[in-house]
Amino acid sequence: MGTQKKKILWLELAGFVLTVVVGTAMHFGLELSGFDHRWAWLFPTNESPWEHLKLSFYPVVFWSLILYAILRRRRALQPSAPGSGTNNFWFARLLGAYVAIMITVVSWSLQHQLMGRSILAVDISMMYVGLLASALLCWRLLIAPPLRHPRGLSRCGITGLTIFLTSFMLFSYCVPISLLWMDRPNQCFGIIECHLLFNRHLPTHCLDPTTIPSLPGPFGFVPLVLVGSLLVVCFIAGRHRKSK
Repeated sequence: MGTQKKKILWLELAGFVLTVVVGTAMHFGLELSGFDHRWAWLFPTNESPWEHLKLSFYPVVFWSLILYAILRRRRALQPSAPGSGTNNFWFARLLGAYVAIMITVVSWSLQHQLMGRSILAVDISMMYVGLLASALLCWRLLIAPPLRHPRGLSRCGITGLTIFLTSFMLFSYCVPISLLWMDRPNQCFGIIECHLLFNRHLPTHCLDPTTIPSLPGPFGFVPLVLVGSLLVVCFIAGRHRKSK
C-alpha cells in the first residue's frame, strides 16, 4: 500500500473515531438544549429508528466537511491519478452516508421480523458497524481511479446529501405515521421530553399528537428510494473507469 493510500486510510479511520464520539454525544443533544424544539432538526427527538439515523448521518456529513477542507487546502480535489486519495469525493460521501443509514435500518427491520423487537446493544453495535463501513467505503472510492462524469457524480452526491438533510429536518416537525418513526417504549410520535441525564425521576412528556403535523407512513420512505435510485444511476454512469 502506497504512502498516500495509508494517509487517506488513517484520515478515514480518524474520521470514524470522530463520528462515533459525535454520534454518541448527539443522543443527548436535545436534553442538553433544554428540549429546545429549534434543535429538533439536528438531535434525535425520540427513541424511534428514524430519529436515531441522525446519529449516523450528521457526523458523517460533519467529517466530510472537515476532510473536504483538508483536501482543498492541499489543493488535492481535482480528479487525478489512481491512489491519490482525491477522486470521487462527494459521490463517496453520499454512498458512505447511505450505507451507514441502511445498515441501521436493515438491522432494525430484521430484528423486528425475527424477534418482534430490537435489542439496544445490537442497535448501538450496528450503528458503529455502519460508521466503520462508511469510512472504509469512502476510503476505497477516494483512492480509486476517477469514475466517468466526475462533475456529474459530484453534483449527484451533493444532491443526495441535500435530500437526506431536508428529510431529517422535515420529519422532525412533520412526522409520518409509520413504525420507523414510532417511539415504541412510549407508543407515540413526535418530540418527546425524555430525561436520560438529568432529573430522571421526572415523567416522560410527549407533545399532544393532535398538534403534530402528520404524513402517510409510506411517504417517509421516499427519501431512501430517491437516494437509492440516484446511486443506481451514478453506478451505471460511472461503472467504467475514466479513460486516460
